[in-house]
Amino acid sequence: MVTAIATVAILGVAGYGLISILGSKNTADASSIQRQNLNRALNYITDEVRSASAISPSGSTSGIIGFPTLTPGSQVVLILTVPNLPKPIVYYVAPAQSPWLGPNNLIRWGPDINPDGSYNTSSYNSNVLVDSINTSGPNTACSTGLPIPSVSNRQGFYACIDSSGKVADVYLIGLFTDSSGLSSTSDVNSRIYSRSISKLRSN
Repeated sequence: MVTAIATVAILGVAGYGLISILGSKNTADASSIQRQNLNRALNYITDEVRSASAISPSGSTSGIIGFPTLTPGSQVVLILTVPNLPKPIVYYVAPAQSPWLGPNNLIRWGPDINPDGSYNTSSYNSNVLVDSINTSGPNTACSTGLPIPSVSNRQGFYACIDSSGKVADVYLIGLFTDSSGLSSTSDVNSRIYSRSISKLRSN
C-alpha cells in the first residue's frame, strides 16, 4: 500500500512537471511565432516605404478620397505617396475585430497586389497585416523626426518621421498572452528610407 501511494505521488509530480514543461514550450513557440509575424509585417512595410517618393510627416488623411471612416481608438501612422498611384497608401492601427486577435490590428489601406506583383490601382481596400498589436507604446520622445501619432497617446504601432518626408523609424509592439493569462510584449523596429522610384509596377 505504501509503495502504491508513493508511486502515485511520484507519477503525479512527474506528470505536473511534464505539463509545465510542455506549457512553457508552447508559450515559447507561440511567442516566437508572434515575433516572426511582426518581422514579416515590418519587412512588408519596409518594402513599401522604400518604394514611396514621400512619407507624410503629418499623419492626416484629410482629403484622401475613399479612405474609410475609422473606428474609435484607431490611429493613422504612415501615409505613403507612391509614384504612379492615384491615392496614397495608409497604414494604421485599429481595435481588433473577429477573427483577428487583439487588442489591436495593424491595417494597410491601399491598392490590392496583382499576382504578378503589380498594384491594382482600381481596387483600394483595408487589409489586416498583423494582429496582436499592443494598445500602448513608450512615451519617450523621438531622437530624430516627428512622432506619429503624438507622444502622449502612442499605441503599439508608431513612427518617427523626418520632416523631409524621406526617413521613418518604424516601431511595432506585439502583445502576447499565454494560456495562464500572463502577458508579455515583443517589439521590432527599423529605420527606413524612401525612394523616388517604385519597386512595384502599376497597372
